[in-house]
Amino acid sequence: MRLLMLLLCLIIASNGACKRNRAASSTPVPDALGHSQPALSPPPSTAAELERDFLAYQHDDEQPVDHLQRARDQKAQGDFEDALIQARCGLLHEPEDGEALELISQLADLTGDKSLAIDALERLSHLQPDDAAPLIREARLLIGLGRLKQAQQIGREAIERDAENPEGYQVAGRAYLAAGELSGAIAMFQKAISLSPEHGYALNNLGFAYLRANRNQEAVEVLTRAARLLPQVAYVQNNLGVALERVGDVQQAKHAFAKAVELSPTHLKAQLNAQRLEADQSVEEDPLTGAWAPFASKAEEYPLPAED
Repeated sequence: MRLLMLLLCLIIASNGACKRNRAASSTPVPDALGHSQPALSPPPSTAAELERDFLAYQHDDEQPVDHLQRARDQKAQGDFEDALIQARCGLLHEPEDGEALELISQLADLTGDKSLAIDALERLSHLQPDDAAPLIREARLLIGLGRLKQAQQIGREAIERDAENPEGYQVAGRAYLAAGELSGAIAMFQKAISLSPEHGYALNNLGFAYLRANRNQEAVEVLTRAARLLPQVAYVQNNLGVALERVGDVQQAKHAFAKAVELSPTHLKAQLNAQRLEADQSVEEDPLTGAWAPFASKAEEYPLPAED
């Protein structure tokens, strides 16, 4: 009887190799504030840990299979979900396989599983302790999920690993900016630009932070540089237009808004800003600065690039 039960267990364990429903759950547990927190642990090492590895798919191949090659092929064909399954199958017996973790992070992001992508990057950062790149990518994903304090922490860790990489300061600045911590954001963007003076996205974000802080002339200066470096990016032109309008340069503001609409005809804020300037040339006191200037847009929510 015991032998029969053992055989039955073995059959159940091996059934459905590499199927989606064989995955251990990767859903993080919400913390007290309702923010989901990833499991921050090093790669599994013992057999028991391998069986519980939430990044890998439990499976039993009847014959040798190159899961990573399958994942590469399916990714190239645009079949991201099945490619992710294969990459996670490949990780089962090689939990420190950097290529598998890289594929999992990319494919999880492409399929919308940001938490899984973060978990894969977290493990990759353990395996590459001198490389800031996994931490920078992890921080970007955390910003997208609104986990801003964690993104700030990961950004600072990236800076500690590579203090000469402007992207570490850029992503940390974005986390501070999204949290409304303007002084921290401005300091981070300024450092990124000191390391990479032609970093158009950092210049745009610094200009955005200056607008939020009502440092409008400084915003004009850095956004003018950003627009020169990123001439095809509509929201940079829109941000420049807002800065120009705030300092009273209405004609140049009109030009910037028109350029933004030309670059992106569906850019609603640029459309509204352009229409408003055409319709209303009255001069009013700016309620934020007390200065007399053409009435500026009350809307101050400008888009931040997802990857910059």
